[in-house]
Amino acid sequence: MFVEYFFVCIIESIFQKSLFEHQTTLNPNMPVRLLNYVTELFKIYLEPEKRKMYSSSLIQIPAPEFYVFYDGDDTSFERKILKLSDAFKAPSNKLELIVHVYNLATGKSEALKSICKPLREYSTFSNHYKLLRQQGLAIDEAVRDTIIYCIDNNVMKDYLQYNESEVINMFGFEWNEKEEREALLEAGEARGITIGEARERINSARKLLTQGIVTLQALQSSGYYSQEELAAIAKPL
Repeated sequence: MFVEYFFVCIIESIFQKSLFEHQTTLNPNMPVRLLNYVTELFKIYLEPEKRKMYSSSLIQIPAPEFYVFYDGDDTSFERKILKLSDAFKAPSNKLELIVHVYNLATGKSEALKSICKPLREYSTFSNHYKLLRQQGLAIDEAVRDTIIYCIDNNVMKDYLQYNESEVINMFGFEWNEKEEREALLEAGEARGITIGEARERINSARKLLTQGIVTLQALQSSGYYSQEELAAIAKPL
């Protein structure tokens, strides 16, 4: 994927022993998730040494670091620290995992961006795209205009010139998913229902709409669906 390409570049170039996650929604459970990730990675890393696990000699392992690059709409912070110990039911310092969260919004984490060109360029692309979406452009139009802007300003120029259609498809898909998920969350919170229930309601109504059994106006007049649900129903599959 488009996003994955640039974060692989970052990992290979400067952060050989680190784990990264890219998010558009802050997740307080990242320390738990990354604990699972690093456990699986250590299992693979230690496979050749498994016979030494019960010996008297110390097996040395890489010292991992954990980072999240946040690319959402919250600009109230530049950096956050998430700790595994925050999830413990009782206070304890016996086990810890610290996750560094960096905000990629315009004007945030500039020191990090200044030393990491792939991250800086991805941030430029993403922030320009979000600006165009805020101005009312459709997803595909915003992606295309952002590609033109970045090529004109020598941002990811070679990659975008050779992978324009892939970027449009993948970036648009990721943000469509994000916006639909946010709509489901808003609808669920408003009505006290789960995301699964909200999705089922929306999919059922969307099926009736595409089959011509009902109109969007009829669904709206029924008063049964929230504005967020109606927006999700109206989106093409």
